[in-house]
Amino acid sequence: MNQTFAPPTLAVCRDRSEQLREQEWQMAQRLLALASTLITRLRLQTDCASPSQIHALLDLASRLGRLSCALPTDRPEALPACGSLPPEIQEALNRIYGSASKEAAPGQPSNLPASNPQPPSRRNPA
Repeated sequence: MNQTFAPPTLAVCRDRSEQLREQEWQMAQRLLALASTLITRLRLQTDCASPSQIHALLDLASRLGRLSCALPTDRPEALPACGSLPPEIQEALNRIYGSASKEAAPGQPSNLPASNPQPPSRRNPA
């Protein structure tokens, strides 16, 4: 059972890239719809979401949408602090990525790399 790993072909990588871009675009559209709903609810029910939560949601949707279209963003890619997201989005992120550990920086999920990760050192085989 000695199987070797073959890296994906260029065609497979292109297909995956296109599929990912489409998924990112669809998610951006859902986030925009959620933000629109929250803005409408905020007018009637002031405790449903704070303006800063809606701002964070719109910012995330904008970045995701722009990245899915290969458009530049106006600032470095970084997710807003997790504490500023609506609870249902925070819960979904926790289910996907796990909750932040005590060692993680505030707003930085524990299993994501730091903002400036260093590449792993390569040792020359002896």
